[in-house]
Amino acid sequence: MSLLPNNATKSERGLEAATARLEQVPVPTGDLWNPTKCPTALLPYLAWALSVDVWRDDWTEAEQRAIIAKQYEIHAHKGTIGALKKALEDLGYQLKVLEWFEQSPTGEPCTFTVEAEVGTSGLNAVAQALVEQTITATKNVRSHLSSLKLVGRSDGVGYLGVSTTAGDTVTLYPPVTKTIEQQSSWYAAIRHSYQRDIVTILQRSA
Repeated sequence: MSLLPNNATKSERGLEAATARLEQVPVPTGDLWNPTKCPTALLPYLAWALSVDVWRDDWTEAEQRAIIAKQYEIHAHKGTIGALKKALEDLGYQLKVLEWFEQSPTGEPCTFTVEAEVGTSGLNAVAQALVEQTITATKNVRSHLSSLKLVGRSDGVGYLGVSTTAGDTVTLYPPVTKTIEQQSSWYAAIRHSYQRDIVTILQRSA
């Protein structure tokens, strides 16, 4: 049954026919808000809806889904050092954040420094801009970045060998003659007797 008037145009009737079964098309609304189930083509829109501060279209699908999935935790603690570390670690960097009162000598009030470990590949201009953008979007309003240090790391495999030896030292001497002396004595009422026996034992050679 058509709801269009009798003077409806051909294009209007065609549009009505095309959308007649639109309400029967299943729309997985729950999946659209799920970072793991959302269709790949709609991930940028989900990121926008969840206020993702830093986004790049050249990220892999797995990276995009991981960033979206962690937004709730980041926004729940936004403005804290923990949120700043979490946001940068999600980009794949290990970092150390020092606030002004933790520095030696003490830095300017309301400033902080970031030391990021970037590995052997370094950090190109695009990646560095991404790090700075993430810091700006995640830090609290009163704090300001005073310096960003990039530290390269080189990993290698080293081998260490250890050996131990143990043994006994045995000294063999030639056969020797050993003399065993045996003494015995006894006493009588008015007579004393003394006896001495000498026994010589020769060791047999091998």
